Amino acid sequence: MRRATAALLLLLWCAPCPALADEQKLASPDEVREAVAVFTDWANAYIAGDYSRQWRLTDPRIRHWKTENRWHKAMRKAVRRDGVLTTVDIRSAGPMPGDKLPCTEMRHCYPTDLTAVVLILDTSYAHAAVKQPEFMVMVQGEEGWRVGGGNFPNRPFGESMVILNSIDERRYQPGRTP
Repeated sequence: MRRATAALLLLLWCAPCPALADEQKLASPDEVREAVAVFTDWANAYIAGDYSRQWRLTDPRIRHWKTENRWHKAMRKAVRRDGVLTTVDIRSAGPMPGDKLPCTEMRHCYPTDLTAVVLILDTSYAHAAVKQPEFMVMVQGEEGWRVGGGNFPNRPFGESMVILNSIDERRYQPGRTP
Protein backbone atom coordinates (compact mmCIF):
# COMPACT_ATOMS: atom_id res chain seq x y z
CA MET A 1 0.00 0.00 0.00
CA ARG A 2 2.80 2.44 0.88
CA ARG A 3 4.61 1.82 -2.39
CA ALA A 4 1.37 2.40 -4.25
CA THR A 5 0.96 5.78 -2.53
CA ALA A 6 4.51 6.81 -3.42
CA ALA A 7 4.07 5.60 -7.01
CA LEU A 8 0.81 7.51 -7.33
CA LEU A 9 2.46 10.64 -5.98
CA LEU A 10 5.25 10.38 -8.53
CA LEU A 11 2.76 9.75 -11.33
CA LEU A 12 0.59 12.72 -10.34
CA TRP A 13 3.58 14.97 -9.87
CA CYS A 14 4.98 14.12 -13.29
CA ALA A 15 1.64 14.35 -15.11
CA PRO A 16 0.67 17.63 -16.76
CA CYS A 17 -1.65 19.71 -14.61
CA PRO A 18 -5.14 20.45 -15.95
CA ALA A 19 -6.48 23.98 -16.04
CA LEU A 20 -6.82 25.27 -12.49
CA ALA A 21 -9.71 27.09 -10.91
CA ASP A 22 -9.13 30.74 -10.04
CA GLU A 23 -8.58 29.99 -6.35
CA GLN A 24 -5.83 27.48 -7.08
CA LYS A 25 -2.46 28.97 -7.78
CA LEU A 26 0.67 27.10 -8.76
CA ALA A 27 3.91 28.21 -7.16
CA SER A 28 6.29 30.17 -9.38
CA PRO A 29 9.92 29.10 -9.86
CA ASP A 30 10.99 31.72 -7.27
CA GLU A 31 8.42 30.38 -4.81
CA VAL A 32 9.68 26.83 -5.38
CA ARG A 33 13.19 28.04 -4.45
CA GLU A 34 11.79 29.73 -1.31
CA ALA A 35 9.96 26.54 -0.33
CA VAL A 36 13.14 24.48 -0.84
CA ALA A 37 15.09 26.91 1.37
CA VAL A 38 12.54 26.55 4.20
CA PHE A 39 12.59 22.76 3.82
CA THR A 40 16.40 22.82 4.04
CA ASP A 41 16.18 24.83 7.30
CA TRP A 42 13.59 22.33 8.60
CA ALA A 43 15.74 19.31 7.70
CA ASN A 44 18.86 20.93 9.21
CA ALA A 45 16.92 21.59 12.42
CA TYR A 46 16.01 17.88 12.53
CA ILE A 47 19.63 16.85 12.00
CA ALA A 48 20.77 19.28 14.74
CA GLY A 49 18.11 18.05 17.16
CA ASP A 50 16.52 21.52 17.26
CA TYR A 51 12.97 20.17 17.27
CA SER A 52 11.47 23.46 18.49
CA ARG A 53 12.75 25.25 15.39
CA GLN A 54 11.61 22.37 13.21
CA TRP A 55 8.12 22.52 14.79
CA ARG A 56 7.91 26.30 14.18
CA LEU A 57 8.76 25.74 10.49
CA THR A 58 5.76 23.41 10.24
CA ASP A 59 2.37 24.74 9.12
CA PRO A 60 0.19 25.96 12.03
CA ARG A 61 -2.62 23.64 10.92
CA ILE A 62 -0.34 20.69 11.74
CA ARG A 63 1.01 22.34 14.90
CA HIS A 64 -2.58 22.58 16.13
CA TRP A 65 -2.81 18.77 16.21
CA LYS A 66 0.85 17.95 16.93
CA THR A 67 1.79 19.97 20.01
CA GLU A 68 5.41 20.97 20.49
CA ASN A 69 5.88 18.42 23.28
CA ARG A 70 4.38 15.63 21.17
CA TRP A 71 6.58 16.74 18.26
CA HIS A 72 9.75 16.52 20.37
CA LYS A 73 8.86 13.01 21.56
CA ALA A 74 8.12 11.77 18.03
CA MET A 75 11.35 13.17 16.57
CA ARG A 76 13.51 11.78 19.39
CA LYS A 77 11.83 8.39 18.97
CA ALA A 78 12.47 8.50 15.20
CA VAL A 79 16.19 9.14 15.78
CA ARG A 80 16.41 6.33 18.35
CA ARG A 81 14.61 3.90 16.02
CA ASP A 82 16.28 4.79 12.70
CA GLY A 83 19.53 6.43 13.74
CA VAL A 84 20.65 9.82 12.60
CA LEU A 85 19.75 11.10 9.16
CA THR A 86 22.94 10.62 7.15
CA THR A 87 21.82 12.07 3.81
CA VAL A 88 18.90 14.04 2.47
CA ASP A 89 19.03 15.10 -1.16
CA ILE A 90 16.20 16.70 -3.08
CA ARG A 91 15.70 14.61 -6.21
CA SER A 92 13.08 16.98 -7.60
CA ALA A 93 10.90 19.87 -6.50
CA GLY A 94 7.97 21.44 -8.23
CA PRO A 95 4.52 22.97 -7.84
CA MET A 96 1.44 20.80 -7.48
CA PRO A 97 -2.22 21.80 -7.30
CA GLY A 98 -3.77 21.12 -3.90
CA ASP A 99 -6.39 18.80 -5.37
CA LYS A 100 -3.62 16.52 -6.71
CA LEU A 101 -1.88 15.99 -3.34
CA PRO A 102 -2.15 12.37 -2.19
CA CYS A 103 -4.22 11.33 0.82
CA THR A 104 -2.53 9.39 3.63
CA GLU A 105 -2.86 5.66 4.19
CA MET A 106 -5.58 6.42 6.76
CA ARG A 107 -7.48 8.47 4.15
CA HIS A 108 -6.75 11.92 5.58
CA CYS A 109 -6.74 14.31 2.63
CA TYR A 110 -5.31 17.77 2.11
CA PRO A 111 -7.55 20.79 1.54
CA THR A 112 -7.80 21.32 -2.21
CA ASP A 113 -7.08 25.07 -2.18
CA LEU A 114 -3.41 24.90 -1.11
CA THR A 115 -0.51 26.46 -2.98
CA ALA A 116 1.95 23.60 -2.66
CA VAL A 117 5.42 22.48 -3.67
CA VAL A 118 6.25 18.77 -3.56
CA LEU A 119 9.81 17.62 -2.91
CA ILE A 120 10.86 14.05 -3.77
CA LEU A 121 13.78 13.06 -1.54
CA ASP A 122 16.67 10.62 -1.52
CA THR A 123 17.44 9.85 2.12
CA SER A 124 19.40 7.44 4.27
CA TYR A 125 19.57 6.80 8.00
CA ALA A 126 22.27 5.25 10.19
CA HIS A 127 20.20 2.24 11.31
CA ALA A 128 17.21 1.93 8.98
CA ALA A 129 16.66 1.41 5.29
CA VAL A 130 14.07 3.61 3.68
CA LYS A 131 11.26 1.36 2.44
CA GLN A 132 9.64 3.86 0.08
CA PRO A 133 10.58 7.14 -1.55
CA GLU A 134 10.22 9.96 0.92
CA PHE A 135 8.48 13.19 0.01
CA MET A 136 7.63 16.50 1.64
CA VAL A 137 4.81 18.88 0.83
CA MET A 138 5.57 22.55 1.40
CA VAL A 139 2.60 24.93 1.61
CA GLN A 140 2.30 28.69 1.47
CA GLY A 141 0.29 30.35 4.21
CA GLU A 142 0.16 33.36 6.51
CA GLU A 143 3.61 32.53 7.92
CA GLY A 144 5.15 32.04 4.48
CA TRP A 145 6.34 28.65 3.26
CA ARG A 146 6.00 25.89 5.86
CA VAL A 147 6.20 22.11 5.96
CA GLY A 148 2.71 20.87 5.21
CA GLY A 149 3.18 17.14 5.46
CA GLY A 150 4.73 14.12 3.86
CA ASN A 151 6.42 10.95 4.99
CA PHE A 152 9.82 12.42 5.89
CA PRO A 153 11.62 11.80 8.24
CA ASN A 154 10.88 8.08 7.92
CA ARG A 155 7.34 8.33 9.28
CA PRO A 156 7.74 9.33 12.95
CA PHE A 157 3.97 9.81 13.34
CA GLY A 158 3.08 6.35 12.02
CA GLU A 159 1.72 7.61 8.71
CA SER A 160 2.21 10.59 6.45
CA MET A 161 1.60 13.96 8.08
CA VAL A 162 -1.07 16.02 6.38
CA ILE A 163 -2.88 19.31 6.82
CA LEU A 164 -6.37 18.08 7.60
CA ASN A 165 -9.24 19.14 5.38
CA SER A 166 -12.40 20.57 6.96
CA ILE A 167 -14.11 17.16 7.15
CA ASP A 168 -11.22 15.66 9.17
CA GLU A 169 -10.93 18.78 11.35
CA ARG A 170 -14.60 18.49 12.35
CA ARG A 171 -14.18 14.76 12.97
CA TYR A 172 -11.31 15.30 15.43
CA GLN A 173 -12.59 18.40 17.27
CA PRO A 174 -12.38 18.01 21.06
CA GLY A 175 -15.68 17.08 22.67
CA ARG A 176 -17.12 15.54 19.52
CA THR A 177 -18.68 12.13 20.02
CA PRO A 178 -18.34 9.63 17.16
